[in-house]
Amino acid sequence: MVLWNAQVGNYWGTGLKQAKELAQTMTHFEFPSGMIALISPDNAVYLAEKEGMSKDKFADFLYKNATARLGDLRKNRNFWNLVEPAHPGYAALPDDAVVSVYPRQWIRVIVVGAQGQVQHIHGWNPVAEIQLSINKWR
Repeated sequence: MVLWNAQVGNYWGTGLKQAKELAQTMTHFEFPSGMIALISPDNAVYLAEKEGMSKDKFADFLYKNATARLGDLRKNRNFWNLVEPAHPGYAALPDDAVVSVYPRQWIRVIVVGAQGQVQHIHGWNPVAEIQLSINKWR
């Protein structure tokens, strides 16, 4: 179970155009504490078969495309608490440097939904991650 404070989507359809749009939209979250991409099974199959992407490679794609000008990030009141500590060295870069907003290890990809449903991608901004066993509900 993951707790969140912001959501973007629905990006309908398959392909990297929607994924890039998701990544770029996620950079505007006020509290950049991580990214969770929820993708439909059909979209996951498309990405694997047509783009050669595993979930890990898809997370790499999001990491490389969730970028912003460092000067814009510095205007975010949470930059010094969240972004800069996770990216040692950002403090020394100029404002016009284009950098990744989220550390790669903070990006998760989860395939959700039923096969044959509408292909979609959603993005969530987690605040904290809590994992619970579902065994007691089975």
